[in-house]
Amino acid sequence: MKHKFLGGVQLENGDIFAIPSHSDTALCISPSTSKITRFGGPFNPDYKFKWLRAISTPSSSHIIGIPCWSNSILKICTSTKTASTFGSASLSAACPPPIDRWKWHGGHSAGPSGYMYAVPANAPRVLKIHPHLETASCIGPTFDGRQKWYGGIKSLGGHIYCVPYGWDRVLKIDPFADDAFEIGPSLNPVSEKGTLGYGWHGGVYSSAHDAVYAFPSHATGVLKIDCGTDEVSVVGEGSLPDTEYKWLGGGADGGGAIYGVPSDADEVLMIEPGDDRVTMIRTDVLGGGKKNKFQGAVLGGDGGVYAIPSDEGFVMKIERGEGGEVKISKIEGLSRPGTKDKFQGAGVAEGKIYLIPENYHTPCVIHLEEGRIEELF
Repeated sequence: MKHKFLGGVQLENGDIFAIPSHSDTALCISPSTSKITRFGGPFNPDYKFKWLRAISTPSSSHIIGIPCWSNSILKICTSTKTASTFGSASLSAACPPPIDRWKWHGGHSAGPSGYMYAVPANAPRVLKIHPHLETASCIGPTFDGRQKWYGGIKSLGGHIYCVPYGWDRVLKIDPFADDAFEIGPSLNPVSEKGTLGYGWHGGVYSSAHDAVYAFPSHATGVLKIDCGTDEVSVVGEGSLPDTEYKWLGGGADGGGAIYGVPSDADEVLMIEPGDDRVTMIRTDVLGGGKKNKFQGAVLGGDGGVYAIPSDEGFVMKIERGEGGEVKISKIEGLSRPGTKDKFQGAGVAEGKIYLIPENYHTPCVIHLEEGRIEELF
């Protein structure tokens, strides 16, 4: 089956819950036992891209699957490993035809009342969910357009900043005021080639600098959002190539440096928040010209940043040497390296990284100390 799961959530006890896209069940990976449990449903396998990404309640008692093509919200009880849905009437009102696909993309739990907020992609408004009351409504103004924001990143102050993908401004969700509004200037995501939109794709919050740094997809600079002042700027504008789908996600190392992992780009992107320095790092590990190589990354317990393979046939490790130099290596061992769209999301526990399968036939675990990959059946 293709597109089985799209992202997930890891709880404090280490358990990783994968969110069903085309799959007719949810999935739990328990690192303490390496046990894989399928549960919930059966959800209609004819329904595609049902839910995309997920949000955990602060107590980790429940997980909410964000509606993508589905007309309902997924609710998982983590203690009993059961799943149910709710909110069909509210979602039908929030997204009337023809809006039926790619409705929301990412979100967070925030604010004093236990609400969750989902980021509008094709949906016209921010979705507000109460997981325990099983209610859903919309807040903020209406925004027309498609693929507006991809990913929401929460600051220490509790606000959620939505990364503009096909939209030209940053969206700020204020859970304390129960509102959402645009901040910063129009970023005009039109390249010199005339490519429309698709400016940035996801980002990382730097707590030391109270700022969000977003990864350039088609944009030629890194987007910076100062969460203290709501100032929005583009770092290194024009210093990056005017190409498409360059970096689609990434992660930060223990020292605070941020790395964009290459999708269609042939270099690793390094962002140093201290002085807003942006550098492209070439490596012999990557062959030129390959597309959709990696999407997203996680910080391993050994301090390395591990890029999650999409079409690439290996896991890429990024780490800093004793002298501060960036070292890039690969971990091989996948039995089906030619599979497209292999994984979406990961969790870290007990010196290992667990990969959530999208098109790959099984979850995988990376043994960090040994530098090897094991397939979990």
